[in-house]
Parts: sequence; structure tokens; C-alpha cells
Amino acid sequence: MTAIELRLIVDIGDVNTPQPAARTAPQRLGDARALQSRRSASYTDTGLASGTGYHYTVAAVDSAGSVGASSSPVLATTNGYIPACFTDNNYNQVAAGRAHQSGGYAYANGSNQNMGLYNLYLTHTLEETSDGHYVIADSGCPA
Repeated sequence: MTAIELRLIVDIGDVNTPQPAARTAPQRLGDARALQSRRSASYTDTGLASGTGYHYTVAAVDSAGSVGASSSPVLATTNGYIPACFTDNNYNQVAAGRAHQSGGYAYANGSNQNMGLYNLYLTHTLEETSDGHYVIADSGCPA
């Protein structure tokens, strides 16, 4: 799961800590209302898409519940998926769940690239480019 944590540092006397007021791209309705009742200088936004930018604003809320002017938006971007690479023989790639076999051949999960015979003698590097999606990366893996 991808998340962004915002920490606000404030020193404004008796005024309540500024609260995250809105988020866009994509926007989930209800977040702003739920956050207005929070009294914390930290907020973690979870369930976000990887490699996506989100804009946040904050506003002070006084003891009567009046919301002050919103700040200028701040852009926070989640990290993209970090690929992982696995080098092993076709039999072990299947056993590890990175590939499957059919008709005596091994195929990379997700891409269905033919890896050759399902045996201990052929070795390939598989790169996981997204969750559960593997491609043959024998010529080099960026991970």
C-alpha cells in the first residue's frame, strides 16, 4: 500500500493545530470533513496510487470550529513501484510463483513470455515490473 505522511510544525499559541483540509488528484469525498475533527499535527494518507502526485492544503480551526483560510497547495508524490529481479532456473521460478508451466514449458506470470522448457537447466532473470507481473530480463535488470 502506498501512503504519504504529512507533518505540520506550528507555534501559534492557543489556535488549534492546522488540519489537512483537502486533497486532489484523485479526490476522495469525505476526507476533509473527517479531518476537521482531528487535533493532530500529523496526517497519513493511505491507499494512494504509486507514482501519483497529490495536492494538500491546511487550514487553522479555532475552538468554535471556524476554519481559517487555506494554505497554498503543496504537492506530494508517492514513489513508483520499485522493480525486483530474480535469477533462477525455470523449475524454481515456477515453484516461487513468478512463472507457471503448461505443456512442458515455463511462462512468466503476467507477461506470459515463453521461458523455454520447464526444467532445472534453463536459467532466466525475471523482473517484477508491477505486483505479480514478470518479464524476462536476461540482458540486464535495472533493479
